[in-house]
Amino acid sequence: MSFVRPEVKLALARYSEVIWAGAALVIALWLVWLGGILFVMLSLPFFAAALAFGLYGIRRARFHSRQSTAPKSEGVVDLIEQELTFFDSGYGAKIALSDVTRIEIRTCEPEDGEEDMFWIISQKRAPRVEIPASAVGGDEVFDALVAFPGADYENVITASQHKGAKRFLVWEDDAARIAREKVVKLH
Repeated sequence: MSFVRPEVKLALARYSEVIWAGAALVIALWLVWLGGILFVMLSLPFFAAALAFGLYGIRRARFHSRQSTAPKSEGVVDLIEQELTFFDSGYGAKIALSDVTRIEIRTCEPEDGEEDMFWIISQKRAPRVEIPASAVGGDEVFDALVAFPGADYENVITASQHKGAKRFLVWEDDAARIAREKVVKLH
């Protein structure tokens, strides 16, 4: 028997990074309150950690607004040392993050509990991979975005909250962007 409602458990899990950031902030403030230059200097790493975890946690919590309530779909995602692996029944893919040329999110109208958000990852010399966002370990794709400078986190958050069919560009390498711009100029 649990004394905590399921929605409260879900919110606590979603905001766990923000809660840890708050704890680091409390420790930093306590060290400052103790006084003295030594304690103030010791508080600086806690302030930095609180800021970093807090910003990341808020971004991640906003992304999870829809995915955390969806039933887990088939498939497992794993991220180990710059390689993203996806396995589904009868299908598997290994994606070296250094070979990725484009990352998109495709949303669609949910039908009878089916998945309605997919990560679409294009790569050099390999077919495009489509990963359901609700796959077990699907958060690993979000974590992998750190490897892509200039990734549009706001598009990720907007896509996770969007209802309906649409594509959102998350990241594109320079060569793919230049090639796409040339095609647009030709037409």
